[in-house]
Amino acid sequence: MIDKERAIAHVKYIASPRLVGSDGEKKAAGYIIEKLRDKGIDSAEEPFDIKIVPWILLRTGLLSSLILLLTGLLISKDHQYISAITTFIILIGLLSTDKLWSFLAGLDLLPDLTRGLSSKNIIASIIKGGERKIYLIAHYDSKGQSISLITRILLVVTGSFYLILLTLQYISGLPHQSQEGINIQFYIPFSFAVIIILILASVRTDNSSPGGLDNAGSVGILIELAGLLKERPYKDLSITIIFTGAEELGLLGAYAFLKRHRHELNSDNCYFLNLDGVGVGGRLKQFGKRPIFQILPVFPMVTGLMMDHLPFEKAGFRVMSLGCVSSKTLKIHTKEDKADLLEPDGLHEAGMKVLEILDRMDKGSVDPKNIANKNSL
Repeated sequence: MIDKERAIAHVKYIASPRLVGSDGEKKAAGYIIEKLRDKGIDSAEEPFDIKIVPWILLRTGLLSSLILLLTGLLISKDHQYISAITTFIILIGLLSTDKLWSFLAGLDLLPDLTRGLSSKNIIASIIKGGERKIYLIAHYDSKGQSISLITRILLVVTGSFYLILLTLQYISGLPHQSQEGINIQFYIPFSFAVIIILILASVRTDNSSPGGLDNAGSVGILIELAGLLKERPYKDLSITIIFTGAEELGLLGAYAFLKRHRHELNSDNCYFLNLDGVGVGGRLKQFGKRPIFQILPVFPMVTGLMMDHLPFEKAGFRVMSLGCVSSKTLKIHTKEDKADLLEPDGLHEAGMKVLEILDRMDKGSVDPKNIANKNSL
């Protein structure tokens, strides 16, 4: 059984601001290594450099979008279709920032602008020798933002609506000037699109969030699971735990692990199970388009939502993330994301779900040919 009280104790210690490069991040990493050692588990530290932080690219893209939007307005009298195409390109860019980041990070095409900023992954091999290799993941860094994740997602959705409306108005030839003066019907979507882009460009990232739900709870569960898993009689599993750094800077720890170990990983027998934002009772969901199997209700990966399973999913592996969706999720990346958001029963529920997944993956529990088929459960 998961010792939920010990898991909560881990959360309380870890849940303090720990942006990459901060003392809090180093303190959390040291704590993880120490607790693994207390359980008789050796861990390896794998440092990696951080070349650029994603909000630099995001802000550059948003400001460029503003310039394009204003240019489209200026030429729209004589070039309606060019203005429509320009607006549509801005829409695609707004909806695809996470995909562009993933593409650049995956190909290691990011420019070096951080002047020596680095982080590290902490790797612990719990069980070796099994045919199926399962990697359990949780990131240990945190970040604060002036606008919460949920609010930013809503802004992107709303901004996309107004950009679509503006594109259609350009195509229909609706003038922004009429005989009576300014055409309000035209300027409403244009003005809202500009305002939303300006708000998104103004988002600040800092070291203000304790990161209780995101993601101290998941780290606490994996620390406790590390000791439990050593004693479980798995016949067919090799289990490795990865505590990733710099997840909040664009999944950089996951990308660093994939780049370093890609030659060792076979998509036929390697699986990745990520925990992110767990610890609220009764709210557990699963994320991912290439799941190991379906064991929980699936929550869509909406624009702006990034989790550590994504680099491995893109590389062709079977993956899934477990996370909680509740009103408490609104507090992530804010000063309110404290340890007291976590519920002992919620942590226990998530830990037991991980054990259930591992038990089903073990030889004899799931047909290897149907491991991704929910009908085999």
